[in-house]
Amino acid sequence: MKKIFFLIIALLALVSCKPKQQLVSVTGKVSDAELVDEVIHKHLNTVPSFSTLSGSVMASYSENEEDKQSMPFSLRMEKGKTIWLSAPLGVAKALITPEKLSFYNRWDNTAFSGDFSYLSELLGFSVGFGEVQNLLLGNLLYSVSADVKLLPTDDNRYVLQTNNGVFTAVYRLLPDSYRVESTLLLHNEKQQRALISYTYQKVTDELLPATIKIEVVNEDNRNDIVLELKSLELNGQVSFPFKMPE
Repeated sequence: MKKIFFLIIALLALVSCKPKQQLVSVTGKVSDAELVDEVIHKHLNTVPSFSTLSGSVMASYSENEEDKQSMPFSLRMEKGKTIWLSAPLGVAKALITPEKLSFYNRWDNTAFSGDFSYLSELLGFSVGFGEVQNLLLGNLLYSVSADVKLLPTDDNRYVLQTNNGVFTAVYRLLPDSYRVESTLLLHNEKQQRALISYTYQKVTDELLPATIKIEVVNEDNRNDIVLELKSLELNGQVSFPFKMPE
């Protein structure tokens, strides 16, 4: 129980059979670049639209497929501004803003407050507030660059690949909703990868993640986290009580 909260905060900053919808221009033909732009545009049109979100998260963690631990959390979010997590009785809390990451854990008397460089170093991938929010909402994790490619598949998924020089990101999009089915991050130099997989639920008129599975493999070590999001509500009043212990 002492370890799971820290690892969840650290790793956070990381099936449809319907036929693929045809993407065509007015002339009936599109270039590869136009097809990529249209797929990305359709995905961005499905990004959840809300001001605030609240709910609960059941989080499970295991290391090398052993010693599985589970814990419930309360989750609150003000889109683009604040993400807040709290364990039962407030014994552990996290507050994430675009400026910094802060959390404390009363179980083992630890705390941290600072920028995202520590988290990026821990994961091996660059992360910030936007990436954490995208992960929790099922969006493309990083902004796609000009070198994005649409890879061929045989299962009606759209697969986008981009490379920023440090790592390669591969996104699989569902053919009916254009939401992210999975994100694979491959470090270009280290033996390290992260796989994030999603299932979805409908909340009012928005598709939001129902489960988020995160698998991080670094050489011989593997960490797995499963997040089950429940009782989600949109656009209600939320507060973010947080005070760093002395």
